[in-house]
Amino acid sequence: MSASFEGVRILVAEDESALRNLLVTHFQTRGAQISSAKNGKAAFDLMKYRDFDVVITDIRMDQHGGVELIQNFHDQISKKPFVAVITGHADPSENALLSMGANVVFFKPFSVRELERTLLLVLGKDAGFATD
Repeated sequence: MSASFEGVRILVAEDESALRNLLVTHFQTRGAQISSAKNGKAAFDLMKYRDFDVVITDIRMDQHGGVELIQNFHDQISKKPFVAVITGHADPSENALLSMGANVVFFKPFSVRELERTLLLVLGKDAGFATD
């Protein structure tokens, strides 16, 4: 049995369509309400009108990357989501990303199951996590 993300609102901001689709499918099949964007500008536009519990964002994307997305919503959005950053680059550093407002950083390649496990823990839904 897979862990449940029932009722959890997740925004995925990722310019690589294969990874974006993988994350969307992974969390949708576990009950999450998913929105996705291919860049930080489109993601921020969604955040203006919807509340999200979790934002999973890449750092380097066209039309605003994850850094700009984090800065924009910290300045302009009242309900702050849990922010999981995924990146294939060492710049900015993990510490810099955390100080900007990211809650956790995953370096590519990363385990989607580890991302899932981390989100379940912070959302208080870890009891149903399956290790299959």
